[in-house]
Amino acid sequence: MCSSRETTRSSRLSWRALKFLSRITLAYFSVGASGFVKSLPIRKQCYAPQSKVPLSQLHYRGAGSEDPHKAGHTVETRALLVLFGLLPGRRKLQPETKTKSLVLVEEMLRQACAKIALSGIQRGRVSCNFVSDVDSSPIALSLDFFEDGSTRSLADLENLHKGASKGWDKLSQHAWCGRKLSTTLQQTNLWDIYLFLIWSKHNPSSKIWEQFSVHLYPKVVFLAGYLLEAYVDELANLPLAPLPLLKTKHGNSRRVPKVNKIILLQRVKAQKRHRGEVMQTHTDLTPPQIALVRAEANLEVAEYVKLLTTAFADTQHVQVSWDASTYDVETLVAIAYDYKKNVSGYLPIQNISPVQTAELHETVRTLAVQGRITRVESYNTMRSFSHALNSIGLPLAAFAKPPDLLLGPLRAEEERVLMNGTYFIYNTTTQSIQRQVPTAWSLAKQPLLISVSDQGPLNCPGLDHLQFKLRGFVLPLYDQSHRTWNDLKSAMRSVKLFRILLQFSILYNMNYGPGGTKAWMAKKQQYAEEFRAKQTADGKIFLSYMPYICHEMGLSEPTTAEEREALFGTITSLQTLQQHGPLVKLMRWFSYFQSHQFYAGEHFWTKMLIGEGGPPQQGIQPEAVLTPDILAGNLDDREELRQLKLKMGSWRLAPLLVTPWTWWKNELLVSMATPVWSCFTQKAPWVIASR
Repeated sequence: MCSSRETTRSSRLSWRALKFLSRITLAYFSVGASGFVKSLPIRKQCYAPQSKVPLSQLHYRGAGSEDPHKAGHTVETRALLVLFGLLPGRRKLQPETKTKSLVLVEEMLRQACAKIALSGIQRGRVSCNFVSDVDSSPIALSLDFFEDGSTRSLADLENLHKGASKGWDKLSQHAWCGRKLSTTLQQTNLWDIYLFLIWSKHNPSSKIWEQFSVHLYPKVVFLAGYLLEAYVDELANLPLAPLPLLKTKHGNSRRVPKVNKIILLQRVKAQKRHRGEVMQTHTDLTPPQIALVRAEANLEVAEYVKLLTTAFADTQHVQVSWDASTYDVETLVAIAYDYKKNVSGYLPIQNISPVQTAELHETVRTLAVQGRITRVESYNTMRSFSHALNSIGLPLAAFAKPPDLLLGPLRAEEERVLMNGTYFIYNTTTQSIQRQVPTAWSLAKQPLLISVSDQGPLNCPGLDHLQFKLRGFVLPLYDQSHRTWNDLKSAMRSVKLFRILLQFSILYNMNYGPGGTKAWMAKKQQYAEEFRAKQTADGKIFLSYMPYICHEMGLSEPTTAEEREALFGTITSLQTLQQHGPLVKLMRWFSYFQSHQFYAGEHFWTKMLIGEGGPPQQGIQPEAVLTPDILAGNLDDREELRQLKLKMGSWRLAPLLVTPWTWWKNELLVSMATPVWSCFTQKAPWVIASR
């Protein structure tokens, strides 16, 4: 990585060149009648005729520029060669800057010739006509370049133009702007020819430019420009390579190169989840806290809201299950469901901020200051609920009753009249009549909201106000499953069954271990193959497990050798060896019962395979692994199992947690909880799959 001082020096050239370009674009170039850029003299003695570079090669983006791009002045390849040829003649530039400009051109041409065959561009030939200073005869000179950019066409230059030949020898011996020619006339190259032509341009006293170089210079610029264009096209097809991250002398990060950002986006292109966290790990490309990485969270939310808006487009009837609770701040979480489209999705989470007095209607602000209004928290909850619904285009205002739909109770002066099968409301005082249901109104097009939430002090007042006071199309329902899991855990703890749920969760998640790698799934398959190869249907281990396996599977115990062999042969085709199955997460509480259904009939099969030959009744040996805290009962069930996993490991611990007694408790737990959870868990997979 370059130091800050080296970086400052290297950038000085580009800054000065850019400043110089903005000046010479108007000062040193003008457009002739032929449409070519005419290079005007830098010094009075310097003769500079047409460079034959089109004006389109220059992109001036200063004040009054018509170019829509505002990224700064730019030039194309031929104009770049002309501009770098002008830099050595600028007296205000430091010698170091002039040297760097010539080195830059030389390196560009050298690298281009190494990648691009020069003989393939204009057949590698340039021609010019000049008058010999030997006998004043006209000379037609042709330079034929080889693929590597070298040529032997100037070997006879001494006989054609002695002044140019002497100038070549002089520049080979004495440096100009820190550069000398590195080849002879017998075999030279393209960049040495360019350097010689630029030297003669800025040394008019030698007459070489006027008599010889001026005729060859436009042709060399033309050929070298097309060579650089071909090299640029070659580089454009190469894969992107990251640039090093530079820092200032104070240790602060400089601006991240755009190519690094593009490479970073390409690396995470296939990443579907946790893109922001993954992007922070690529510190070789960008610092972890740049705006691109920080904006990933906003981009993910925007993409989800866009998907949500598309999924619920044209939705009129929606059911929303929601609840407000305190996490780090007061937060409202809601899930919307459209039964017609069979789609569901999380509405944007709302952070509920306190109501400000300025946000209240002007008619109640005075009462709010006096502390005479109530239900402000309920109003705040309804406001957040409306904001969440607004993401699918259905804020609470959308469920308001149309003013021409007459659904309220009749007043004393009103009567309901049936005429031609249609009901009208007749006002006996004003003698007016109005259709009770407008002709254009349709229930299918009327937004309807079914609100499913807890019967809390913040929910019910607002919902009742919407339904009865404002007569909105809102149907509040009680969330029957809202506190089910908490009640179920409380009941399990009271009868010592919550530990059973935690124990069997370890067994159910084994196919995803260790640490989510799913390597234990392959390990179980290997154990099954080895068990099948080493054991037999009449072996001691299988016979000890066979009664429990048959009881769990609901089968009668085999009475013949053939029946035992058939049962033994199913060991490698178990469902838990073919699929990973559901993953138990207690926050997604129905996942435990899904996993039980997946492992049904295979609990003792699994214990037999990974139990290393232990009997079915074998459990945890207290004297072997139990700590004094566990034996004394000082730990809760969760912490006790955590310490056991640390001491034994999940692979050794899981089979010891399955015994006939714990299996019966697990079956009791599931059978007793079935009426509580079955309704909800039958719906959830169906909704998720439909999404």
